[in-house]
Amino acid sequence: RADLFGFDPSGMCVLVDVSVTCLTGDSAMRSRGMDMRGRVEALLRDVEMRKIRNPRIEAATRARNALFVPFVLSSNGALGARANAFLKLVFGFVKKEGRLGMRSSHPCRASTWSTTWFSTFWRQRISTAATATSAAFL
Repeated sequence: RADLFGFDPSGMCVLVDVSVTCLTGDSAMRSRGMDMRGRVEALLRDVEMRKIRNPRIEAATRARNALFVPFVLSSNGALGARANAFLKLVFGFVKKEGRLGMRSSHPCRASTWSTTWFSTFWRQRISTAATATSAAFL
């Protein structure tokens, strides 16, 4: 079961599976990635690879001739490589459509607490949501 299901501009089916991994959990602490340089990226990559190699996900992707995106982030808001790549595709589409700037959202303001760029706004929003959710469980 995908968390998000949609179609890219060419009409190809896209299945997105969102996973949040806790960096201080027992499984993360025992992971081989904890001994490696760039341990956060290694842990996120491990989760991505588990998702990609999951037989149920492989079958669903094949059945729909779909693109599968393991959208993995850590509980501190760090995005996995494939989540970053997916966001870059989305941001590229938004930019091509001429909607990257969000200044129209703040027409009467000289400044705002947030960014006025679509890509930065959504990166902040996703990371903040993961961090806030993590903090709520403490």
